[in-house]
Amino acid sequence: MNYVGLDIHTENIVYTVLSDDRNVKMRGKIVNDIEYIIEFLRNFEDGDLFVMDSTGFYEPIYDTIESKGFKVKLANPLKVKLIAESRIKNDKIDSEILARLLKNNWVPESYVPDKKIREIRRIVRTRINLKRVSTGFKNRIYMELKRLKIDYDGNLFTLEGRHFLRTLNNFRINIYLNSLEDIEKEIKIIENEIQKYSDIEEVKLLMTIPGIGLFSALIIYSEIGDINRFSNSRKLVSYAGLNPTTRQSSDIIYHGHITR
Repeated sequence: MNYVGLDIHTENIVYTVLSDDRNVKMRGKIVNDIEYIIEFLRNFEDGDLFVMDSTGFYEPIYDTIESKGFKVKLANPLKVKLIAESRIKNDKIDSEILARLLKNNWVPESYVPDKKIREIRRIVRTRINLKRVSTGFKNRIYMELKRLKIDYDGNLFTLEGRHFLRTLNNFRINIYLNSLEDIEKEIKIIENEIQKYSDIEEVKLLMTIPGIGLFSALIIYSEIGDINRFSNSRKLVSYAGLNPTTRQSSDIIYHGHITR
């Protein structure tokens, strides 16, 4: 059996392969491209194990390795560093460190939801990000009106309010408004897309809670993933960051804002 550690970078992937006797069998670098990864995987057989660090672009690599029938673990980089320091006496997280942790069954794994849930996550997070950007453009318009000392008694972003903004013929306001309306079109496309997930049983159950609509239900569903990975409700609350901060001094306990 081979134990393969992958250190993922934007342009390339550094790898180290350990044999059963813990000796380095192969070490090198490949281009971070699916075709090169598939070619690299031809060096391995059923039963070989892979580990890679959790990065913002791990999914295509993870999916490719998994699709070829290999078991792959996603390592939590912060916990890897702690374990490497305490057990291997090295705080540098590289492909060999990952491979040795894999061989010793010491890999602190990050949870990887299935493809369907990951896709829902991407969609709802994209909508959240676009809404933040649209709010930013609205705030810029408010600030421009304040700079110009222009008051408007009403909602600036209704049809009537937008017509008023256009009549000002202000270059910056027009640019901001054009950008806002382009983003709103993309948000509408996403909102139409998420309708296809409305039949998921867990989502329908979440929507029975007062105040929880489809979008909120999808956020909760996709961010929790497999709820069975939480042994009790306290761990779920802690994961969500809804538990209060606690400080204790002698016999006095202080509870503050939530942890997230």
